[in-house]
Amino acid sequence: MNIDELIQLIVTTADESKGESIEWIDVQNGNFPVQKIVLITAMNNVHLRAMAETISLKAREEIRAAGDAAEMLEPIISGKSESGWIVLDFATLAVHILTLELRNYYELDSFFEKQGVVYHHQ
Repeated sequence: MNIDELIQLIVTTADESKGESIEWIDVQNGNFPVQKIVLITAMNNVHLRAMAETISLKAREEIRAAGDAAEMLEPIISGKSESGWIVLDFATLAVHILTLELRNYYELDSFFEKQGVVYHHQ
């Protein structure tokens, strides 16, 4: 499984889980420890936790199914739903799932958009 296949799995899973404002940003030319970033908005903390668990579970299953050919690592989960922000770290890909309040407050979209190419899920 390569990074683009993983992004597609994450975007599809987030969409099926009613995630909102789903974007992925190619930051390979920026000064970041990852190549790509996915931003997803959750409706509330319960939704945030459920979506992070679902995305993590599906990604783990697909990465394990890919076996030795997998280019991706299983995710490391940082943050708690109570904080309103969870990050799934796949080494070369970071998935940020935030409540709308925190996404607006930290303005990650604006920050990352200055650093790379943005793709919006419709």
